[in-house]
Order: sequence, then structure tokens, then C-alpha cells
Amino acid sequence: MAVVSNHIAGSIVIILTTDGVDIDSVVAVRLALKDIVAKVGVAAPNPDEITSSQGLPIMVDYPLPLNEAFEFDAVFVPQSLGIDALCSDSQALEFIQNAYEAQKVIACSGNGFELIQTAASLNESPDRELMLKSVISYSNIGNDFFQLLVDALKARH
Repeated sequence: MAVVSNHIAGSIVIILTTDGVDIDSVVAVRLALKDIVAKVGVAAPNPDEITSSQGLPIMVDYPLPLNEAFEFDAVFVPQSLGIDALCSDSQALEFIQNAYEAQKVIACSGNGFELIQTAASLNESPDRELMLKSVISYSNIGNDFFQLLVDALKARH
């Protein structure tokens, strides 16, 4: 990946997920961003840890609900066997809606898009379609995903 300017060095990226997450997605985002942003943390409904689809524990940095004043720059929703649980979790849906309203970067992989679609369907504003179009999706982009994520973070600053 190309050298990134320091103006996103203080950025915080949240991985919003639950039990059944594909650990490869979590690791890939953490590795791609580890030297670029200040922190990549996991947010989940479980307060301490979640279990990946591969059976490995993942520590939760930010249990839901997050304080409204919590400052972060992007949210990534990875592929997960537990996506249905997130789609029915009011705190996860509110988190995505608030992220969109605050013009945070929203990204996903695989069925993580279902959470964003569900949150958008609850949005009664005319921005619903714009919300869905603004998502950076790994399944649609492939290898350019991380560069687009970094570019979106740069555009926020």
C-alpha cells in the first residue's frame, strides 16, 4: 500500500460485529490499517469477547451501546455467521444510522452489507438510497477495498 499522509494517523476505525465473525476479515482490516490509523477496535453487543466462526476468541474493545460522544472515523461490518443477530439488535442498527448521519465512513464485506441495508430500511429520510450507495463494499471492489477505505478516511479530514 502507498504511503499515507499523517492527517489520518489519529483516526479510529470500529469493526462492528458479533459471534460468528470471519476472523480473516478482522485480521485483514487490522493489518491493512495498523500503521495508518491510531486504532482499529472491535465493537459488539457482547461486553468482553466474541467467538469467530473459526472458534477463536476476539476481545471486544467497545461494548454496545457506545456513548454518543464517542469519536471514531469509520465503521467496518465484516462477514459473519451472526449477522442476523446484529440485524435484529437495536443498538447495532442505531450505531450504523448514527454513523451515516455523522458522515462517518461505512464499509463492509460479504453479508455485513445486510446490517447496513437493515439500518437503511429503518431510515425514513430520502437519504436511504444514498446511504446504501455510499458504502464501501469489499465484495464489489476486491483488491482496491483498502485503498478506497484509506481514501475515504483522508476525505473526512
